[in-house]
Amino acid sequence: MIDKDLSKRVELEKFQKLVKSLHMSIVSQVAVVLLMGGYLVDKMSTGVFILWSCVFTTLCIGCLIIGLVYRYDEKRGRAEERFEQYMLISMVCSFALGCFWTATAFSRFNEPLAQQVIMLLILVGQSAGSVMALAPNMKLFYSGVPISLLPLGFGFLWLGDQAHSILGALLILFFIFVSFLAHMVNRLVTESIWLRFTNDDLLEEKSSFLASASHDLRQPLHALTLYISALEQKNTSPASRDIMDKVQSTLGSLQRLFDGLLDLSKFDAGVCQPQMKDMLWSDVRGKLQEEFATLATQKNIMIQWSEAECCLYSDALLLEQVIRNLVGNAIRYTDKGSISIHCVRVDTGHHEKRSGMRIDVIDTGIGIKEQYQDTIFDAYTRVPGAHENTHEVSMSTGLGLSIAQRLTSVLGHELLLTSEEGVGSCFSVILGEGELGNVLLAKQETSRLESRLQQECTNILVVDRDACVRDATYQLLASWGCEVFAAATVPEVLHHIATSSFEPDGIITDIALLSAIPLIMTQCDRPNIPAVVLSGAADFGSLRASIDKYQVMRKPLKPASLRAFVIDVREKSNRNKNIEKVVSPTMQNA
Repeated sequence: MIDKDLSKRVELEKFQKLVKSLHMSIVSQVAVVLLMGGYLVDKMSTGVFILWSCVFTTLCIGCLIIGLVYRYDEKRGRAEERFEQYMLISMVCSFALGCFWTATAFSRFNEPLAQQVIMLLILVGQSAGSVMALAPNMKLFYSGVPISLLPLGFGFLWLGDQAHSILGALLILFFIFVSFLAHMVNRLVTESIWLRFTNDDLLEEKSSFLASASHDLRQPLHALTLYISALEQKNTSPASRDIMDKVQSTLGSLQRLFDGLLDLSKFDAGVCQPQMKDMLWSDVRGKLQEEFATLATQKNIMIQWSEAECCLYSDALLLEQVIRNLVGNAIRYTDKGSISIHCVRVDTGHHEKRSGMRIDVIDTGIGIKEQYQDTIFDAYTRVPGAHENTHEVSMSTGLGLSIAQRLTSVLGHELLLTSEEGVGSCFSVILGEGELGNVLLAKQETSRLESRLQQECTNILVVDRDACVRDATYQLLASWGCEVFAAATVPEVLHHIATSSFEPDGIITDIALLSAIPLIMTQCDRPNIPAVVLSGAADFGSLRASIDKYQVMRKPLKPASLRAFVIDVREKSNRNKNIEKVVSPTMQNA
């Protein structure tokens, strides 16, 4: 059973389509009137002809006024609540036009048969043309078309002679045919609109689910990231460091995959914008190289990564996801041979300020037939002729290439394919070249922050209801030499501040405890304590824009971002202490 609200939306959409095509319907009606007028001008008196023309013109103007008023209300959001009124008025207009055509036909009812046949053909043509315009709205169809055809058909049958009886029967049969055709058209239009609305509702529900679940899904990733960073500070042996690097790399891949899925849902809603920046190809390569090494070894495939020192301009997360999908697809459909990933400079004409770069993913797999190369990027499409009996291919969702193409489109890049069946495939991503100077400055800034972490102690207050996140944050901050107090509730924080000498230099809290920040500042009698709010919400961009008093960071939190916040807190704390040292003697002298 179709939901009533959805049915109303479908009917409203069909009426809107009718209004948008109203001018074309009026033009067709005018064309028929001109044709008929040319035929009737010398068969009617001047007064009757003028009256006939005025009636038609009045009806057309009335229809146009209804359409204009509806569009006016639509712009102001009032069309939906007045939909029933507009539908009733439109049915009256449709009935009036039907009566107009019937009256025109009956005006020639006593004329010779030849003239009646000509009028009948013109009327049938006009009715056939009305089917496509009125069929999506069957109420309008039955308001106008039957009254324009059936009275004349039954009138011919009433005359009783053979010729008129045949014409009457044919006219009635024609009405039955156009009614059947109208029902078929109405069904197709209704189903297409209903399916579109259903799909939109499902996408909205999916986005709503991701928005509500995103925070909870990010919590364990956030805690795990902080735990690993804390362990890195305590384990300095080469063996431990190597294991921790691999764990960190694996966790980074998991986090990037998770972020990619969430970003895709936001791309569907059109609310996610890529974060473009300059980056080194070696950084991108390093994150993916170890990720695919084990998988390639299991299939006895050699993967060759270009060692070229190239600089790229893209969104690091999304570009990694594109290459990850392309390399994963290459491994999946390559049973023997090798896979090569190259990064080279190319001459492109569509990058205004930057020259172009091209990343090629070349495999010696099964290849793709030419007739399938246009559809291979469609969702849920797999390479025809692949080894369907293998577990790896059978478990494929057919989304990898589709996601890669959508991401390159969002990034403003190009994704190209050249392939030959039985030889292999080459997927190429065309993107802009980055500025090496910008990358070096960013790396220098990171090194500067690292070196300054060994400065004097800083008091950091952590407020988070999640015990794992709270403990992981505590461990990481403590490893940097911070004095940390971590609490789950606001009363616990306020009690600790009131009964101890602890005064926070900085505050880290979850978005759910945002209201705790002003209470803590009031308790400390310090209105400008630096604070950072952590959130795992899917609509992170709009959330960050709505909170202008504090710094907002996204879960899972990168240790580098937290490190930068601690450095900033230390700078402000040292500045305030220096001011106090200067002001205090001055006040004593006074």
